[in-house]
Parts: sequence; C-alpha cells; structure tokens
Amino acid sequence: MKSRSADLAALAALTLSVTAAFAGILFRNQTLYIRDVTRFFYPNFAVLRDAIRSGSLPFWTSRFNAGQPFAANPAYAALYPPQWAAALFDGTLGFRLEIVAHYLLAAIGTYVLLRSMRVRPAAALFGAFSFALGGMLLSLSNLINVLFGVAWLPWLAFAVRRFLLGRAARDFALAALILGSILILGDQAVILQAGFLCAACAIRYRGARGLLLCAALVAVALAVGGAQIIPALDHQRDSGRATPVPFATATQWSLPAVRVLELALPSLFGSFREWTFYWAGMRFYGNAGVPWVFSFYQGLLVFVLALAGLLRRVRGWPFTLIVSAISYAFAVFPLLYLAGVHSIRYPEKFFIVGVLALTVFAAVVADQIADDESLRRTATVIAFCVTLAAVAWFIWLTPAHFAAMWRLSGYFGDLFAQARSAAAITIGTGAVLFLILGARRFLSPPLWMAMLALFVLADLAPRIGGLTPAIDGSYFDPPPVAPALRDARVYNDADWRLALLPTPRIPVEQRAWRVRNAMLPEAQAIWGIGAVLENDITRTNLIPSIDFSRMFWAAQIGQRAELVQLFLAMAGTTDVAELRDATSAGDPIRIIHLGNPRFYFADRILRGPIVPASSRAAFTDLTFTPAAGRVLRAAERPNAIDLDVDATGDALLVLSVTRHKYWRATIDSAPAPLHPTNIAFQSLVVPRGRHHVALRYGNPLVVTFGIVSIVSAAVLLAIAVGGALRSRAPRPQWPH
Repeated sequence: MKSRSADLAALAALTLSVTAAFAGILFRNQTLYIRDVTRFFYPNFAVLRDAIRSGSLPFWTSRFNAGQPFAANPAYAALYPPQWAAALFDGTLGFRLEIVAHYLLAAIGTYVLLRSMRVRPAAALFGAFSFALGGMLLSLSNLINVLFGVAWLPWLAFAVRRFLLGRAARDFALAALILGSILILGDQAVILQAGFLCAACAIRYRGARGLLLCAALVAVALAVGGAQIIPALDHQRDSGRATPVPFATATQWSLPAVRVLELALPSLFGSFREWTFYWAGMRFYGNAGVPWVFSFYQGLLVFVLALAGLLRRVRGWPFTLIVSAISYAFAVFPLLYLAGVHSIRYPEKFFIVGVLALTVFAAVVADQIADDESLRRTATVIAFCVTLAAVAWFIWLTPAHFAAMWRLSGYFGDLFAQARSAAAITIGTGAVLFLILGARRFLSPPLWMAMLALFVLADLAPRIGGLTPAIDGSYFDPPPVAPALRDARVYNDADWRLALLPTPRIPVEQRAWRVRNAMLPEAQAIWGIGAVLENDITRTNLIPSIDFSRMFWAAQIGQRAELVQLFLAMAGTTDVAELRDATSAGDPIRIIHLGNPRFYFADRILRGPIVPASSRAAFTDLTFTPAAGRVLRAAERPNAIDLDVDATGDALLVLSVTRHKYWRATIDSAPAPLHPTNIAFQSLVVPRGRHHVALRYGNPLVVTFGIVSIVSAAVLLAIAVGGALRSRAPRPQWPH
C-alpha cells in the first residue's frame, strides 16, 4: 500500500511537472511555432482535421503542390489515431494538447519502465523527469512526428522486457501494439531505433533465441502498422524517394563527434536557455546553422550518475554501454548509407535511443547512490572534473579564440556574451552538484534526496523555454491576405526569393511573423489555400510534380518569361505571392492575380520542344485536334472532383491535378481513361454534348491494410487487457 501511494504521488508530480512546463500553450493561448511546426507539421494537421470534419478519409490533399497523396505519405502521420482525436478540437487546441500528452506519455512510460526494474519511486521519478523534460525530448517539440514515436520508446522497452522475462501473451500483445503504433507513425529512423531496442533487449534477456521472439513480435506489429507501412512503400516508388537520397543530403545532420561533450557541458556549442544562440552552427552544420536535435543535455546529474555507474559497473552497465555506443556510432558515421540504406536522412537522430539508455541507467544508479559510498565518491569526483572543465573553458574563452574556433566573422558580440554567460552557469551548476554529493555524510537521506531533486529542477527548468519557444495563439489566425485566397492555388515566389537570394536580415522575433504573413509554404494550407511549386523538403512529392518543378525552374533560370507563364497556367495557378519587402514582418508580400482555371478545355494539345524528348510523353499520349468545350460547374472536395461540362465535339478536358495511378474518372457514370497531360497533370476526352464528369481518388492499400490494422489492434488490445485483468503475477526483476 505504501508503494502504491508513492507511485501515485510520483505520477501526480510528473503530471504537474509536464503541465507546468507547457503552461503557456495549455492555459495562456500560446502555441509552438518554430522551424517545422509552422511550415510543415501544423499545416499537415490542419489538412487532416479538415478532411476528417468533412467526413472524408484523408487519401488525398489538394493543398500541397497541385495535389498529393496524403494518407500514404508517412511524413503526414495521417493514420496515427491520436491525430484523429486531436482533430475533434477547434483551432490549435487539439494540436497543442496532443503534443503535451506525448510528453506526459514519455514521462509516465519511463517511470513505469524503471519501476518494473525495481527502481524505487524517487529514483524512477528522477529518470522520468529527466527523460521527458531533458534537452533531447524538448528539442523534438518542433519535430512532431519524431516526438510522437520517441515518446513510445520507454513503453516499448517496458513491454518487451516484461514479455522476454515472463513470456506472457498479454505482454507480447502489449509490446506488439506499442511497436505497431510506432510503425503507424512511419518515421524510418524511429522505427529502426525501436527495432534496435527490441533486438538489444532480446539478446540481453534471452540470448540468440531472443531474436526469434523479437522477429515474431515485429511480424505481429507489422499487422498493426501495415495501414501505414504498406502504402508508404507503395508511395515511395512513385515519389522523390524512389531515387536514393544523395550522400550530402543524407548526412547533412550527422552528429559531430564532439557533441557527446554536451551531455556534461550543455552550452559548449550553443545556448537554448532563452533563445537560440548556436555559435557552432557554421562549423558543424554549414548553412543549416543549428543542429537537428537542439540539445542532448539531460541534466548534469544524469551525466554524472551514468558515468559513475559505468565506472563502478552498476547492474545493467554492459547493456547501457553497448546500446549507447552503437547508437552514437550510427549518429556520427553514415553507417546506414554505407550499408545501402539510401532513403534515411539526418543521422543525428540515431543518438536518441542511446540518450534514453543513459537516462534510464542514471536512474538505476540514483537508486543506489545514497547507500553506496564508493559510488557516491566516484560521482563527486566526476562532478568536480566537470566543474574544472567549465572553468578551463571560461578562462580560455576570448573573442579571438571564440571566433577562430567557430569560424565567425563580422559582429558576434551577442554570441560571445552568451557563451561566457553559459560557461559561468555550467561552473555554478557543477560546483553545486559537487557540494551536494559531498554533503551526504552530513545530511539525512530524505533531506539529501530533496536537495538533489531541487538541483535537477533548477538545472533543467530554465532550459525549457529556450527549447520550446512559444508565441501568441493569434499567430495561426489568417494573415490579412488569406481570406481572399481561400480555395485559391498560389505560387509563392516570395518563399524562393527569401531562400535563394540575399535578403536583409531582420530581428529573430520578426522572422516568424514574416513566415506567417507571407504564407511561406506549406503554411498556406492552414487557411484552406492550395499551393504549387513549393519546396519539397521531405522529398516525398510525386515524381511528375518533381519533373514539373525542375522544368519550371529551368525556365526561370533561363529567363524564359513566356514559358514561366505557360507553366503557371498549366498548374492552374490562380495567384502569385510576390516579395514586396523582405524587411517587413507584417506586410512582406503582394498578391498578383492570374486567374488560371484548374479545370478547362484545351484548344490544342501541347507537345515539345519546351521539354527534353525523353519527357515529352508526359505532355499527352493523344494525337487528335480537340473541339471546343465549357466547364459549366466545378465542385472539388477531398478525394473527389465533380464537373458539369458541355462540348461541341470530341474535346480535351484538362485537369490541373497531379496525376496518380489511383485516380479514377467517369463520364455520365461510365469509366473514362485519364491521360498524362502537361508534364504533371491529367486530362480526359469528352464527347459531344452535356455531361457529368466525376473523378474519385482512393488508395486501396490504405483501405485493405487499414482493416487489417484495426482488426489486429483490437485483438491484441483484448488479449492485453484480458490478460492483465486475470493476472496476479509479481513484477519481473532486472536480472543481475
């Protein structure tokens, strides 16, 4: 009973901590917005929410690049059930709640994992707090799909471990459900790390035979996650991922080897306490400027205890050392690319599972340190060494040294001041921890543990805001130009000019408002506006769209104004967002109205020579001279287009909607063939007279494997819940 009360108190403390950390976005109408939140994740969520609320399955979206598959693209996480629950809320509320819920999920999962390992509540609370509110997971607040997958990893470790130790059907079912949830999210790097974690646990507890159990687990999990995995593999063949990612792109965010020092010295390369001041950006990441994972700092106590535990060989040290070393190696070196896996980018993310292992191990060490003097003495020495290193760094820091090390030029006074301040804070942090660890002999265990808890809060809490900056919720209200453009299709030329051409720099706090008010892609989707020719940052656009974009830019660079206008007409571009003032945050663009229709009858069939001979077939496979025709009515909904038309003879109806194999067309309910047209788009031949033309898009793989996933998840859930209700077995213990 006492243990249960302690667990409930710990879970309440975790809930309170996560709530306090995100109080701004929960209670003060603030919202996350930096990096990919505004330009990718929230637009994706808005598209999904609007599709669900319209009563449609999210097979297709017209808001990105003249139309793209949605559910089949794992970058959108359109089939992840919590996304659908979040879509029930208005505005950004559901999106914000979903993010915070996953931090709480990670915290509780880590606590449950540690308690299953017989770690006492106080130490388990420390581990859960450090993982959920440490630098690594907070850094994922702008990389939402990865955050969702990583939040499940502690739960996966818990369920897999229980199954391997007890081999109960309920634990197998729970592990398969969790792994299936990670598969549904579809992020390749998180899936590989989840598989690595399962395999590592299997070998740890069952040796080589454990790999067979692991393989069975993966096979069942694939039945749960098949709704995303199978359509994603099918989509990959039709998208930019059909060709290997170039080596330079795949390794753009490899982990610099020395960033492992960040586990102890959080501001050695940059500071995220209040805002982003990353002085190692040019040397480590080139034009990217900042890391993919902003910070791997989990708190100084995590580093000190994990290293002390490895040196003193605390239980579980070989497993922790091997997992973290392998994780680090895959993050630093392009091992997957060299092994032939050419579709995964940003190796830095592969250190995530290593950081999880170190954090969990630190909590195991924390459970013993109050009673183990030799372990405590080792930790004290490590804390002293970290303090000395910070002092040496502070003394060495001069403007000349700082500029030379990080290849800085021009004015860098703000960066240098932040670096000096950060070094001083690290000195103070190390010194305080050194004193607390050394004071154990003079303090009672409860008082000493309370001091350590306060230290962890003081160490991590000030960094939360810098890693999860928020802005007023009105940020996602429609900008002034948006209401008049709803249902339009916009080519945002301002986005390309801001990205490719020298533009005046404006204060950091104004750049976000410039992104919003210029509707830089893919933000326009938030307000119901379609786009064309935007930057495909995930390399998942359909191949015809990629070809069209390549030819459009050849015309732009070649200054072929007539071809540029022709391409915009082909794409059904209604408006162009032109850069008006790069220094303006409130009014950066002007809208040029073109008025090109998305559905129209062509008076001729376009052919070369405006494209290479090898690509001319993409214009059309038709050879007749088309008659005239009119579009009398057009209605476009998710996955559906309905047109009433009138033709004077055999006419060519052009649809400026990206062609794909799962589009189907009928004329007066009779099937009609679709033809490739204008590089990326499609058309059909309409006979003389008035007709109703209907186009429908549906992905049969999503439907078929969606049913398999739902049935599999339901069966596994019944087994897991039923087994838990029947079981009175004791918790498994970590083997020595």
